[in-house]
Amino acid sequence: MSLNIQLTPEVEAKLRARAEAEGKDPAAFALEAVTEKLAGPNGSGSHAAAHDRLDAWERFVTEMRQHAKNLPPHHFVDDSRESIYEGRGE
Repeated sequence: MSLNIQLTPEVEAKLRARAEAEGKDPAAFALEAVTEKLAGPNGSGSHAAAHDRLDAWERFVTEMRQHAKNLPPHHFVDDSRESIYEGRGE
């Protein structure tokens, strides 16, 4: 199948730069990018899924840092094995 698409000058420049950096022809690089995008479950590529997971992780870390700022000074959580299983008859 042959497909013609119109790229903005910015997207074309990025495509050419990335293809050159990887030593590939721009058309081959574009085909690889489309293939990766369609490779994952439900058509979402592994790169997109990895990017989504990274974004979710960064949001989680940011939220935890904000939460930690609200804790009293010298806050301590006893997460020892003994405290976790306390009262379970061991």
